[in-house]
Amino acid sequence: MVYLVSVVGHDLITAGALLSASQVAGILGRPAWGYLADRTQASRKVLIGLSLGMALSCTLAAALAPLGPSWLSLPVVIVFGATATGWNGVFLAEIMNAVTPAEVGAATSGGLLFTYGGIVVGPTLFGALAHSAGFVAAFLTLALGGLIAALLVSAMPRSRPVAH
Repeated sequence: MVYLVSVVGHDLITAGALLSASQVAGILGRPAWGYLADRTQASRKVLIGLSLGMALSCTLAAALAPLGPSWLSLPVVIVFGATATGWNGVFLAEIMNAVTPAEVGAATSGGLLFTYGGIVVGPTLFGALAHSAGFVAAFLTLALGGLIAALLVSAMPRSRPVAH
């Protein structure tokens, strides 16, 4: 909201509508990504695609600043919401596939520890970076994080199929 209003130049109502569109995209993205991962039996590829989608949406968000308020903000926030808030179900399913049934609770809670740790610390770090270096630098740093995530998932050894 702060970025869309103070940097891009949207009014509060438009920025709120864009935030809503992002949230709806995330709500719809979760089951859609899960369906895609289940149908293709390629959850790692879906996670890699989501990481790349996050990197792309962060890069495009940074590009909104010089454009000013326009309709181009809508597809950016939709891709942002669908990827950045829609990935966790596929992530948890992949964790569950990588461990034995007896390890599922510990493995998923461990994964969520880092996920929610990022939710707690991430906005503060983003805000500090945006304050010190600007929103464009903050978004491009997030884009780099998405690329690193894609590389890490790509480099992970194949998990063994486990009967649940």
